Amino acid sequence: MGNPAESIVLAPGEGTEYHPSFLGAYRTVFKADTHTTSGHYTLSDDTVPAGRPIARHIHLTREESFYVLSGVLDFHVGERIGHASAGSFLQVPRGTAHGFSNPGDQPARMLAIWSPGGFEDCFADWVAAFPEGTPVDMATIIAIWKKHDTVPVP
Repeated sequence: MGNPAESIVLAPGEGTEYHPSFLGAYRTVFKADTHTTSGHYTLSDDTVPAGRPIARHIHLTREESFYVLSGVLDFHVGERIGHASAGSFLQVPRGTAHGFSNPGDQPARMLAIWSPGGFEDCFADWVAAFPEGTPVDMATIIAIWKKHDTVPVP
């Protein structure tokens, strides 16, 4: 892994957006990906709709960190459960079960960072597998997760 080929300068809302249809109004905009960081990390700006849970899962080969920009998110990391309001930071070591939800009535925003990079490919695969209007198929969702070294937690 070397240095990125060029600097990144993006305005608000710019980046590569992935919107897997099965995640509803969840919006992910990748600001930096494995290609622009020479594989070191991936960074996304996520909008989590009210009431939206993200199932507990484990990344086998990468750390994931979260920085809450607005709203409140309920996180379940390992055995810890708690609220994370704007300004909160969470780091999840590889191999640690984690998930989150937005308990509020307004969207919440956070930055998500995966290290090493590459997890944006999971979102790209979900978008390709589930064009708008395609029924949800949990076996396919899980197979894509596993392809990207992530496993669900029952």
